[in-house]
Amino acid sequence: MPATMTPGATLRFYGRTAFNGAPGIREYLAARVPFTAGSMTAQSSPRTTWGTVPAMGIMPDELADLCRDELARAVYVVYSYRTPIAWVLKDQDGQERTVIPPVEYTRTTARHLNLCRAHLAPHGYDETPEHPKGPGYDW
Repeated sequence: MPATMTPGATLRFYGRTAFNGAPGIREYLAARVPFTAGSMTAQSSPRTTWGTVPAMGIMPDELADLCRDELARAVYVVYSYRTPIAWVLKDQDGQERTVIPPVEYTRTTARHLNLCRAHLAPHGYDETPEHPKGPGYDW
């Protein structure tokens, strides 16, 4: 993490430029550092309701049911408003897997999704959560 980034920072913007030359959303996403920037938030663990159940916001129910277990194991979660739109998982070997479900909500969230696609997962991402029975199984 670059020295100028503060985990959990609230980023203030004027138009599309961060104040005082501070790192912007792109840099925070690429470094996997928690932040808040208006309606976009990133955390090092998922928000929860009722103890350990990940909060799913307005994600469609059928997709939320599929994503909930994976989201509970996430090491980095990006939210648009209160809905998780992307998350990063690490396996036992330290390999990262980024999941960005194929759901569009609003124009603002579409911009957030594009930032995630470009800076959180520059080398590709999965659109669907991993099947509990492993690779090769279809939903």
